[in-house]
Amino acid sequence: MILDLIVRFERNHAAYHASQHNETQLRREFLDPFFEALGWDVSNRKQMTNRFRGSYFAVNKQALERLPFRAINFADPADDARHAHLIELVEVMLDLHRRLAAAKTPQDRTVLQRQIEAADQQIDLLVYELYNLTDDEIRIVEESGS
Repeated sequence: MILDLIVRFERNHAAYHASQHNETQLRREFLDPFFEALGWDVSNRKQMTNRFRGSYFAVNKQALERLPFRAINFADPADDARHAHLIELVEVMLDLHRRLAAAKTPQDRTVLQRQIEAADQQIDLLVYELYNLTDDEIRIVEESGS
């Protein structure tokens, strides 16, 4: 699901940034499905009350445009190759998670979990490379995730 959204976002990048593409369209076509794929209950199917009294979660087009998404330059062979490798790794990760969900034995789950961790590390390294992060920046990112 997330891979499909990534491909759709890349394919429609210009349209999402066009002035005629409004925030509601962006939210319905991309943001809501993206957050739901991450496990958020965007449409409040569980009918939970707002735990943040007096506040709510909102993402508008201007806020989204300020996020540091890196555009892929498909005319640059190195950038195109990194993108292709990232897509391959995401597909591997999705397959590993499907296999983990179907695993029958603890040994199989352990092996698959280790493969997931290795693929996750490869994705992290590739993203660090894409964003040209320094060692200090990588350390900050990794410390904030733990």
